[in-house]
Amino acid sequence: RITTSGVAGMLRLVIVAFERHVQEEFEAALTKLSRRVNTDILEVLPLLALDSMLPRQRLSWPADALPLPRGYDRFAMVGRSGPDILHCGVIVNVLKRDHSSAPNPQIEVVAGCRCVLPGTP
Repeated sequence: RITTSGVAGMLRLVIVAFERHVQEEFEAALTKLSRRVNTDILEVLPLLALDSMLPRQRLSWPADALPLPRGYDRFAMVGRSGPDILHCGVIVNVLKRDHSSAPNPQIEVVAGCRCVLPGTP
């Protein structure tokens, strides 16, 4: 028997299984589904402690001054306060990688939404 009820935009699913193997199969499928859903929610990004930025702010840097790992077009950036890093920052998108301006290639970025480092209040 399966019943569902929506509470404040949440879906609640109640399963009553009379056979052990049905329960085990359902739990395995639910675990697989929750892992798949969480991959859509959780994004792992490189963290750079460079400068404080505000959402929609644009900056340009020399490409060699931005220690961004190869293959990333998004990263989290937090500012510094002396030797410490701040606990909140922004998600940054790379707009343009101008390699044609040799010998000093530039990277242009724009700050997106705010973010908080995991494990901080």
